Amino acid sequence: MARFDKARELIRRFKGASYLHGVGVLAGAGAMAAGLGRKAALVRDAFPGSGPHERTLLDALAGAGVTVAGVIDGAPPNAPREHVARIAAELARWDPDVIVSFGGGSTI
Repeated sequence: MARFDKARELIRRFKGASYLHGVGVLAGAGAMAAGLGRKAALVRDAFPGSGPHERTLLDALAGAGVTVAGVIDGAPPNAPREHVARIAAELARWDPDVIVSFGGGSTI
């Protein structure tokens, strides 16, 4: 457990309160996003069982008054350039105030 505590402390020092991570944080993402803007794009990793978690996140955004302009499938492992270009093009088209990432690694 000491490694997790150290990791949490490193993230806290690096990102302060601007980075949500861990179990149970999805419900708080709406309030955090609302502090940054009213129009969001969600970049997500669709993995088996992710549907209910994505719904929680979308509900949290809506509950905080954040409109979701669109949901973008994230990049596969190692973020191939063509996927990064696809994501960038969709973000440019939607022009969100805030980007919410749901997933890890290449999705972020």
